[in-house]
Amino acid sequence: MDPQAVQPLLAARVLDRQVRTARPQAGQAPAAPHTSIAAWASPAATLVAAGKVISARRGVVKRRATDKADQKSGRQICIGHEVTLKKSLTQGTSSSMDAFMRENAAEVSLQNLEKIVPKPGQPEILQCFMKPNDIGPYRSQLMMEVKVEVAEAGGKCNVHILDMHPGNVDKKTGEVTFDPQYKMDMESENIIEWVENSEGGLDLTNHAWSRSRMNLPWWFPLPDSFVEKASKLMTGRVVRDGMAKVNEQIESKFSAWLVNEKVDA
Repeated sequence: MDPQAVQPLLAARVLDRQVRTARPQAGQAPAAPHTSIAAWASPAATLVAAGKVISARRGVVKRRATDKADQKSGRQICIGHEVTLKKSLTQGTSSSMDAFMRENAAEVSLQNLEKIVPKPGQPEILQCFMKPNDIGPYRSQLMMEVKVEVAEAGGKCNVHILDMHPGNVDKKTGEVTFDPQYKMDMESENIIEWVENSEGGLDLTNHAWSRSRMNLPWWFPLPDSFVEKASKLMTGRVVRDGMAKVNEQIESKFSAWLVNEKVDA
């Protein structure tokens, strides 16, 4: 067997085990919820991470001579999600939330990352590194370039994922290498909105939409329909869990901010 073909086969086995164990057996407590980068920095990231496990990086997995065959295989899957989660806050005004989000939007909307660093030369863009993922003897890491913006008029925050780069991690040195020719084909939108309600607080709405397309090489061992269904199952849970955590972070940190800033809620 071509040694470079080992990685996708390992990924397929990992995926198969995850899908078969996704539903708890009778009498068995449900597994702890997956965590994600806060709806992360749009759900797109979670979709990319799952896609990476499923098909691994083309070009690293097979010899470059195989790439042309991969492109002509016609195998493509589409993974899409659209989720809206709402939460009511017992205190706060639109203006106080506007001020809070202008100071803290990136902190509350980007969760469960290994590190976040400003992009050299473009500090308004954040390079977000997910925690490394091991598949057999291989270790990979996803880096996203994200821009978080609060609308000038207030009332809304947009989380834009500008680029996603899958990288290889050297287990001995910890060095991560990213090949610029490999980017994920993905569209995403994550909008967090807030309005005052009739009970003296705020209604928070977290809406996320994403669609990811992946080309599968002709030699990939699992059927397209299985890969697509399994991907939607796993990433759907991750997306919802991540969005719920964002809402919780906004509620708790906003409450503390009101006290520290002595803002009249």
